[in-house]
Amino acid sequence: MLSIKAKVLRLITRPFLYTKEGGDVQYLNIQGETRSIRVLKYLPPNQGKHPVHINLHGGGYTLGVADWDNFWCRRVADETSAVVFNIDYAKAPEYPFPAAIHDVRDVIASLSGDPDLDLSKLSIGGFSAGGGLACAYILYCMQNDLPIPKLCLPTYGYLDASTPYSEILAAVPEEVRAKSLPTFLMDLFRQSYTTDYDNYLVSPVFAPDDMLAKFPRTVVLTGELDSLHVDADKFADRLRENGVDVVHHVYEGAAHGWTHHREGEQNYNGKAKEESLALMIHEIKRLHDTA
Repeated sequence: MLSIKAKVLRLITRPFLYTKEGGDVQYLNIQGETRSIRVLKYLPPNQGKHPVHINLHGGGYTLGVADWDNFWCRRVADETSAVVFNIDYAKAPEYPFPAAIHDVRDVIASLSGDPDLDLSKLSIGGFSAGGGLACAYILYCMQNDLPIPKLCLPTYGYLDASTPYSEILAAVPEEVRAKSLPTFLMDLFRQSYTTDYDNYLVSPVFAPDDMLAKFPRTVVLTGELDSLHVDADKFADRLRENGVDVVHHVYEGAAHGWTHHREGEQNYNGKAKEESLALMIHEIKRLHDTA
């Protein structure tokens, strides 16, 4: 039943996914441990050895495509000189947890032999579920003695699957509930992805202190009118309490998905969109200058 619901939602939402503004994109198929992984690669305009940025799109681990983030990935490549790999990771319920994490692992592992890539300047980020996945991958690296990215950028990340979404909504003001994702959708995402809700690779906000203390510099961006900001803000606080270098900003009047809303669309917030994207560009460039 979950699979049928997910497929119906994909059919309904696919025509509304804005996938333009990517410019020159290379489409790759990288062989992972268990499947071929679709990856979009964006090259910067200059020649030479380049830093790497990994992008992970949103969609509740169930919906969406990497192409949704074309506009952002092209901007990162053009403005930071990083090569961007935008991973179309495995979707639930067909590929439940931890398949998406393994896809990220396998793609990054495949880059290690490329002489044109500087993996000492590796950043990783994502939107919504992609933000949660970026944080989960860093924890996975700690578990498995893998190189940890030098910068993490979860934007309106989904970081707590252990708390039923109805409880998360009940804890925020009505004006936030009115702008937040609907319960039926979040319940489908949560149930499709896993039942191991307390696993900190699913709910990074509950990772132990000794692991949070090993996080790289982390840029946590949340929206005032998004119910998910409560746990993402808590995650930023826990990182800071454990000595991590954290940049944390709550954008006034911003609803979930504000980075992708276009002018004329419901919940469009141009100020929050441009300021948050510019901040992430600044942080990625900062990594390249200091690493």
